[in-house]
Order: sequence, then structure tokens, then C-alpha cells
Amino acid sequence: MAAGLGLASLPLRTQLAVLGIYLTLGMWSRGDLKNPEETTESNFRLVDTALKKVELGFRQLYPRFAPNTQIVLSVQARGRGSIYIHMYAFQVLRIWYRDRTLRAVRPEDRKRADGPEILILITPDRDVVDIDPRTLYARSASRTEPDYHQCEGAVRAYAMGLAGSGQADDAVHLLLHLPEVNAGLLSVHRRMAAMFLYADGRDREAEAVLDSTVALPRGLALADLQAVLAEQPKRRVFDDHGLRAFGISAQDTAAVRELMRWFVSMGYVEVALRFSHRVERLRPGDAEAEAVRRHMTAILEMRKNLPPGASDVD
Repeated sequence: MAAGLGLASLPLRTQLAVLGIYLTLGMWSRGDLKNPEETTESNFRLVDTALKKVELGFRQLYPRFAPNTQIVLSVQARGRGSIYIHMYAFQVLRIWYRDRTLRAVRPEDRKRADGPEILILITPDRDVVDIDPRTLYARSASRTEPDYHQCEGAVRAYAMGLAGSGQADDAVHLLLHLPEVNAGLLSVHRRMAAMFLYADGRDREAEAVLDSTVALPRGLALADLQAVLAEQPKRRVFDDHGLRAFGISAQDTAAVRELMRWFVSMGYVEVALRFSHRVERLRPGDAEAEAVRRHMTAILEMRKNLPPGASDVD
């Protein structure tokens, strides 16, 4: 009101100029999408639309969840819809189902479940897919045929979570019984199984798996290893065993550096930091590795100061 009184005392030309600016800003805030981090009506509208589609998909597949259900959730829908942060950090399923006992976790972070556990995929187009890890049967809320590669990514991440929570046998069994569509994925699954066996000190079993697995060219092995090591359980790291299972020497400085660079470029901070340490051990005083180490450490320190999300609150 005070601003209005102040404006009224100004010359007419000034009043018109101020009102024109106000109108322009109002139209801008309601216009096309801009920076997704800006507080604009268009951004809020996009997030609301995206979340409503996901919520509808959940309710079509799951009218209700049993109390204390652990929802192992692979979110492949990224970008301006903010699905990722709402599902994990804000634990929006607790609001939708009015149940504080529900917990949505990334597949790599799953824990041994005391109660029910469900594996769910949110696809890039925000469809919701239920996957049964025992039978590998998948059904989508849209009733369309689920995409194999999207489901494979979710199941592979779930296997990582199984191994990370002390269920290596279940992880190995799952990987060795996945339906295969090409030799490349077959090799990845078998080498991941060997990686988990190596991590459990079961070298003979790991070697038996690798003996019947096709050899990989070095470049392809590195590309596969990038995807495998990018997201791992916080409480258990498979870097050493992954290098071994994929046939990459831990002393291969060029390979370790290439992996470090890829993790940095893709924003995988923790693993980039670990591989910078590897490069520094192999090449003491390496300027690139030191710069990566400092930068990744700074990012992790900044994250420590962020307020906890709903996922950190029981």
C-alpha cells in the first residue's frame, strides 16, 4: 500500500514506466520455462504436472502399501520435473499415502528389509513400472510394454544394493539369470557377478564365472566400468573388485585417469574423489589429480552444511 501511495505522487510518465516494468516482469514469470532453479509460476506448474502424473501411476499400481514398506526406487526421470529430489529427499510417497513408515531409497542404498520390499522404476517419460525381482516380471501403470533397457538398469542397480547390504548370493543369482538381449549386457552382468564374488573373497567362484565370459576390448571394458562403479552403496565400495572383474589393472594410470575424468564430468563426486587418490598414488604430485581431489573435497564439505531432507528424518 505504501508503494502505491509513493507511486501516486510521481509524475504520470514515471507511473506508466513503472507499471510497464511490473507488467513485463509478471508476463516473464508466467512465460516459457527458464532457469529451473528460479521461482517462477511456469516452473511450479511443470513440477506439479510431473508429480501428478507419477502419483497417478503409483496409485494405479499400488492402491495402498503395507506399513514399513521399503520402496526400492529407480528414478530415471530427470530434469525440470524435479521427480528425483521429491521422491528421495522429500519422501513424497509418505504424503501421497499418508504413511510416515514408508521409505523410498535408491537401489544402491537399500537395506536388509524388516518389512515388505518393492522394486519400482520411474521411466524418463514418468511412467511407473513395478518389477518383481524373483520372476523379473514387469508391469507398467500405462499398460504399455516396459522397456527392457530401462528395467535392466533398475535391476542392475538393485543387484548393487543387494551386494552392498550383505546379500551377495542374491545379487549374483539375479545377475546370472537376467534375460539377455546382447553379448555386451551378458558380459556386464557376468562381470558384475564376479565383482561381488571377489568382494566376498570367493575368488574361485569369480574366476569360474569369468572363464565363461567373453573378453572385452580395453575401451569397452572402461566404458562398462564407468556405469558399474558410478553409483555404489555408501557403506561398501567395489572399486578394486570392479577393476579386477573387468580386466583393468589397478596400476594402469591411463585407465584410472580416464575413469576419474569421466566421473568428474558426470558429477559423481565420491567416486571421482576416490579415483583422484588412485592417480596420486600412482603419480605422486600429479597436478590434475590434486585439482580434482581439492574440488571434490570442497563439494562434499559444502554438502555437509545442507539442511537434512525428509529422507533423513524417521
